[in-house]
Amino acid sequence: MSASPSCALSSFTSPMVSTPLGGFRGRFERRFASSSSIVRAPRPPTMMKALSPPPLTAGATAHRGYATSQKVKMSKTRTKIKGYSSWKGRFSVTASGLFRRKQKGKRHMGFSKTPKQRRQLRGTKLVDKTLERPMRKLGFSMV
Repeated sequence: MSASPSCALSSFTSPMVSTPLGGFRGRFERRFASSSSIVRAPRPPTMMKALSPPPLTAGATAHRGYATSQKVKMSKTRTKIKGYSSWKGRFSVTASGLFRRKQKGKRHMGFSKTPKQRRQLRGTKLVDKTLERPMRKLGFSMV
């Protein structure tokens, strides 16, 4: 009465694999053509011989004509980077070449600051040294 396991497995068909319409084939079953059924086209001949330079002769070793190198002359004067026009009123240059700026926090909401905070925000501060070089490139080097 006991059936062999192979008979039991062969008679079992999953409803996910075989459907009446045959559209859904299951989660783990793939529909790829086997590698034996794929016909491979012959490979084209390699193009390495056509792309390689011609063989050098005794007289042609000093000059190669297919990839000559040329020097490009650069102009000695560089063009100036256009500065931001909004920076003109926000920064000023000191006599020593440093940049001055107003302090943040003074423009709005003065009612919520103490008199001491408002007094300390009166003066100006110097721009950080890390920002001096880009500002000079943008045209703030005039003293």
